[in-house]
Parts: sequence; C-alpha cells; structure tokens
Amino acid sequence: MPVKIVKVEPAVMHVTVKSTGQRIAVTSSQVKIITVGKIGPSGPAGPQGAAGTPRIEVPFSFGDATPLVLLTVSAGKLIERVTVFIETAFDGLNPLLTIGDADDPAVLMTAVENDPAEEAAYQTTPNLSYQTNTQILLFITPGLGASEGSGLVVIETQT
Repeated sequence: MPVKIVKVEPAVMHVTVKSTGQRIAVTSSQVKIITVGKIGPSGPAGPQGAAGTPRIEVPFSFGDATPLVLLTVSAGKLIERVTVFIETAFDGLNPLLTIGDADDPAVLMTAVENDPAEEAAYQTTPNLSYQTNTQILLFITPGLGASEGSGLVVIETQT
C-alpha cells in the first residue's frame, strides 16, 4: 500500500487586544509529522453489543398537571440515571421539582438535587429497582406567581 503525503500548513490565528483594539496575527509553527505505514490485517470480531439503555424523554412545563406520569418501570428493572434539563427557568417564588413514585415523591430526585429557577442540567444515579411495575412521577410546584418555566426529564433504565 503506498504512503499518503499530507500537506500541513501552520495555523494562523487573529487575536484582537481589547484594551487597544489592535489586531495581531499569531502563527503556530508546531507541526507534528506522522508517518503512515502499511495497514495490517483486521483482528477478530468482538462480541455482539447490547442494544443500549432504554431512555425516555418527557418534556414538562410550569402549568402541567401534577403529578405528571413519566413512565411505568417494569418490576426488577434498574433505574440507572435521572436527568432534568431546565430549558426555561421557572420564575415563580420557590419553585420545586421532585421525581419519585406515589409512595415516595422524591425517591429518584429530591428538591435539593435540582433548581428549576436556574437553566441547567441536574442528574442523579438512583440505581433503584422496584419489586412491582411502578409509575414514575414528576411532582411540579411552579412557585407563587409563576408565568414561565419548562424542561425535559430523561430517565435511563436497565435493558
């Protein structure tokens, strides 16, 4: 197999100095030469991979009925990860979100593990499995005077 030749040119970066407004050019002359040789034979095939972790995504908003049913998890299946993405911050006074079930509304994510007033991502790894099929619920308290707030809940479970 022939060796490929690759032409590499130094990178030029333009930087503007804020205090003076001048624009300067910086040239990087560090170039690493890599020699490409002959490709060897392919190795043995690896084991068949798993189909992946089942993942559900449920959007929510400050005005949704609560509790909001996110999914019914099958008995014996591990809830591996719960992520709440706040896309629009809740503007009510002391908004709260919890994720759990009818018996324990905060077993998967407590109110102190997220902040609906801040646009961010919040994640827990509960590693919890139920003995029976169980509804997973989002409990929303939008806060006094709320007029906006939305996000996405992502739950990943065992295959």
